Amino acid sequence: MANTNPADYKARKEAFVSNLSGSSITEINLVTLVAAAAAFLWTALQKRYGFFQSYGLLAFTTDFLLNVGAILFAVTAYSSAPLFLNLALITPASPPRLVVRPFLTHYRGAMLVVTVVAILAVDFPIFPRRFAKVETWGTSLMDLGVGSFVFSAGVVSSRALFKTSRSGKRPHLASRVLQASRHAIPLLVLGIIRLISVKGLDYAEHVTEYGVHWNFFFTMALLPPFVELADALVDGFVRPRSLSYALLALAISLVYEVVLDNTSLLAYILISPRGPDLLSKNREGVFSFIGYLAIFLSGRGTGSTVVQLRDDYTLKAPKHLNASDLTVRERQRLLRGLAAGAAIPVALYCLSTSIYAFNLTVSRRLANLPYVLWVVAFNHIQIYLFALIEACGPQFSYEEADRAQLKSASSKIMQVFNKNGLVIFLVANLLTGLVNLTFNTLDASGIQAMAILIAYSAARLSSYGLVGAEVGLEVTPGPIKKRACEALAFTYGHIVHPPDTATRAAKSLALANMSDQQDIWFNVNGSVYFATGDNTNCTIAVCPVWASVYGYRPSLPFSSLLIALYALCMAIQVGLGVYYKTWSFMAAVLVGCIVEILGYAARILMYNNPWGDAGFIMQIVLITIGPVFFAAAIYVMIYRIVLYISPSSSRVPPVLFYWIFITCDIISLVLQAVGGAMSSTSNGGSQAGVNIALAGLAFQVATLTSFCVLAIDFAWRSRRISTTTGLPRRFLVFVFFLSAAAIFILIRCCYRVYELSEGYSRDSEALRSQPPFIALEGVMIVAAAWCLVGAHPGPVFYSSAARQDKRSLEEKLRQDGSSTTTDEEGKTGVVVV
Repeated sequence: MANTNPADYKARKEAFVSNLSGSSITEINLVTLVAAAAAFLWTALQKRYGFFQSYGLLAFTTDFLLNVGAILFAVTAYSSAPLFLNLALITPASPPRLVVRPFLTHYRGAMLVVTVVAILAVDFPIFPRRFAKVETWGTSLMDLGVGSFVFSAGVVSSRALFKTSRSGKRPHLASRVLQASRHAIPLLVLGIIRLISVKGLDYAEHVTEYGVHWNFFFTMALLPPFVELADALVDGFVRPRSLSYALLALAISLVYEVVLDNTSLLAYILISPRGPDLLSKNREGVFSFIGYLAIFLSGRGTGSTVVQLRDDYTLKAPKHLNASDLTVRERQRLLRGLAAGAAIPVALYCLSTSIYAFNLTVSRRLANLPYVLWVVAFNHIQIYLFALIEACGPQFSYEEADRAQLKSASSKIMQVFNKNGLVIFLVANLLTGLVNLTFNTLDASGIQAMAILIAYSAARLSSYGLVGAEVGLEVTPGPIKKRACEALAFTYGHIVHPPDTATRAAKSLALANMSDQQDIWFNVNGSVYFATGDNTNCTIAVCPVWASVYGYRPSLPFSSLLIALYALCMAIQVGLGVYYKTWSFMAAVLVGCIVEILGYAARILMYNNPWGDAGFIMQIVLITIGPVFFAAAIYVMIYRIVLYISPSSSRVPPVLFYWIFITCDIISLVLQAVGGAMSSTSNGGSQAGVNIALAGLAFQVATLTSFCVLAIDFAWRSRRISTTTGLPRRFLVFVFFLSAAAIFILIRCCYRVYELSEGYSRDSEALRSQPPFIALEGVMIVAAAWCLVGAHPGPVFYSSAARQDKRSLEEKLRQDGSSTTTDEEGKTGVVVV
């Protein structure tokens, strides 16, 4: 793919998303209807065949393709024929009675899928321009997505409000505002980080979207304190609360619209020159916040409708029981309430936009009254549609034995998106930035774009162990047997760190039972502590370390040392990257260092509690995938080396080095992340997770081996040029460190394949021995990271001395009679490192 000068490319990127007029509401409705069609097909498969009852790899893949893949195709490849895609989804199954499902989970999950898919897809030509955000006036899919994200946040916020008000322990207004402000600090920090990243990396930005400095994280950060102030007003309004929220949201939108239409505020936001003050520079973000506040409050009112209908039963029922708990009468009330809630904003929207009434136009940039009504109406219809799908099915009786059935009554992929909305939104933004810094998205073909988008969608799910922690894939779940074994019932009294006083026979029996997936427990002063199984509650104070997954406490000094080394490496890479403007190389190494730092921070958590889920989940996923990013930095560099010496000496075109190995790296990343996440959800008990992680590691070994073979072959074929011209010393040093980094990563991957060869069994010597992990995982990867400091491309390719070396090399080749090398960057510019 061709890449021009960075400044020209940035201008092309900004023009690609500017001055767009959007799409029709009918087309947007047809596209988003794919989510409901996918939910319908998912329900039919579950109802008729129990397809997702045993959640194995096939079920996960089908779930992913239905609830993520269908939406991805709807906004890209099938964007011109959404009706055909809807029919293709629902035609194969006759309309059976549907199973009970939590409709809010599917509604919010589908909304998040559309939003985060569009965040990256908009940068590719395969994403229709009519779906991208409009410049000022009009409707589009992405305009709807940002408003729907705010509305759904309001919906889910109502549950906490309802519980607090019913408990009678609601703090005073000042305390609530202060607490809400504290909760907004992480979002504010994320907004600042995004601002610094965009400005520092000279990332393409659409200034008229929010302003010069403002971004969506700032909007979300401002909502909590203002919502608490709004709650104080709602407390004095009419009942029910849902009506109070609706009236307040409508009042805010009306007043804002009146001010826009009758003052100079509209001209100030849209056409006035930007002055030096912060308000003028960020006027779109500041004033559109008013509309987003109204949308959030409307969503909060809708959530109150659903929560209040559950009333006392909800407070007594377990947390995960949803609207499926309602009686038939309550279901009918719910559907009537949702239908009315959808009809009113639809009518108001038609009234506000009709040429025979107010003749207003939707503007997401302003977040004006028609935009608020459109977003509210659309989301009410979506919620009603998903609720109607759920209500058509038979009811379960919610006894203890049926709760497991309830958990399988909704898509686990949707559960992941629903429970981790903000995290997934953040990860989506990070991955979007990484892809845009690495790939030339504007010139990507349809196949390349779809491959990247599918990998991006899978990586989003696997981030932070979300797939393992929430989806919980299974292949053959072994029975967990709880039995009393006198040989394992040790009493340690009040010893803070109990010594391993168990007999050899007892220890052997424990390890054998643990590998057989039977619960091992310890009786300490009459209290039972489980070291394995679903009820694990052991701590370092009461249980012996050998009963943990690894059988040891991760080394605190070594983990701390690695964190310090990675942090120092990051600082150096940032300095070199900014100085030489090697953005993609810097991004790959930085992400690798951050992932490793988080992974070893999790090891420190495991030092304090070897049975803790948080530490285990984080370290098993992050330390597994960290080296993939360092490998990506190496693959980027082989392209530069081939161009520097002799492109004609390579068996494959230089550009293929980049695309083939980066694609393989992405596949390795997804496999290792998914496998690690699956293993983490059961403390290593999922053999499927182990197998997938092993496949990812083995694939990375094969990729690195192939890379090394091709690199050696190139070195052999270009040896005459190297010997006759005498390559610059700095280039030889660069190649030495780059080769060392590749070898270190290859050694580590081979070790991890061996380490996981017996899975996470407690009798695995490879897994339960810390010195090999320190030497072959920790040391190898931190050494590779520091080798990439020595192999930084800046001094070799981008300094004035490097350019002089290049000219000298070409002159020697001409004198020698050899064909000169050609640096194609100026012509094709496939990679900007």
